[in-house]
Amino acid sequence: RGVGRITVLLRNMPEVPHNELDGALDANALASVSASLGSTSVASLSRVVFQDGDLSAFELSMPSASAGEVLAEMSVQPADAPVPATASFTFSFFDDNTALDCFECRKPSSEGTPFRVTITNFLISTALAASDQITVTFGSEAAAAVTILSSNGTLTVLMITPPSYECDSCSSEGGVAAVELAVVSRTDASRGASSPFTFWTAPVVSTIAMDQLGLQLFVTFDHRTNRASMGSQDQSCGQVFANASAFAKLSGITAP
Repeated sequence: RGVGRITVLLRNMPEVPHNELDGALDANALASVSASLGSTSVASLSRVVFQDGDLSAFELSMPSASAGEVLAEMSVQPADAPVPATASFTFSFFDDNTALDCFECRKPSSEGTPFRVTITNFLISTALAASDQITVTFGSEAAAAVTILSSNGTLTVLMITPPSYECDSCSSEGGVAAVELAVVSRTDASRGASSPFTFWTAPVVSTIAMDQLGLQLFVTFDHRTNRASMGSQDQSCGQVFANASAFAKLSGITAP
């Protein structure tokens, strides 16, 4: 993605007058050195590293650019040359941003089901335990388990088991707890990535009451439900109350 400096080594380029100490071009010599990267980006000359016979080295300051391969062209033109000497080469920009991609960033708060996470540009060793190299947290809670599935220069794949998010300090609203899933290097806290993660809790019965005629049962829950997966065409709640003892346990009353 650009930014930084590179040194380009060229053969058979004409010599250009420059300061031997700092490599700057001689302002009075009217020579020019330019470098284009694709059709839109231009690198600026930082210094002439050396010129020795037919071998020349130039240090370039790189511009910001999108990831991908471009055709680069470097031109050197002394003041007495009618046209510049030009050399072409391919150059690749790569994206070095570290990003975490979570494919299943929503889990029940009561059970730790493992899920897969990928992290770009975050190389770790597959020969060492994950716990020796990284920390994985869900908000303030540490992951229950972390396994390194693979890791190379561009992509690391982890299998992460979330903790049970039912601690005293674990807060939720409407059955949802939104936290930050973070993976951070143990040796360098500036290296890492994060992504939003959601724990959800199953609704719990708050109250149960009959109507005055004893024909209807009114049930309220502590937060919104999915209506037991019933659609607008479903009129009977029999499937919800099929297991009377389980329902009674949720409501906190004694089943008959």
